[in-house]
Amino acid sequence: MEVTLLADGSATGHVDCVDQHGDNFPGNIFGEVTSWSMEGTTVVLNVTGKLLSIPGGHPVDVSFTVKIQRFGGAGVGHWTLEAFGTLFCVELLTSGQIVYRPE
Repeated sequence: MEVTLLADGSATGHVDCVDQHGDNFPGNIFGEVTSWSMEGTTVVLNVTGKLLSIPGGHPVDVSFTVKIQRFGGAGVGHWTLEAFGTLFCVELLTSGQIVYRPE
């Protein structure tokens, strides 16, 4: 994901999450970030996009949230993804990083 958060609560960027192992629901969920907010110290991204179930399946429209609980690199950066009132992904980074760069 690469996202820009704007002071008025709007946002731009794209999220793409592929869960091939099926921790909860195997599939590819992706879309455009439209807005953001804070829940305490957690950054909440609101996303509108598609869900493609694995294996097979047809893309369905979906709105979902990505919650960034902790910025940082491998073993530190932490986020979750929720859709349809269900927690789909709970992720601790194993590589890369989640970075906050204020302008």
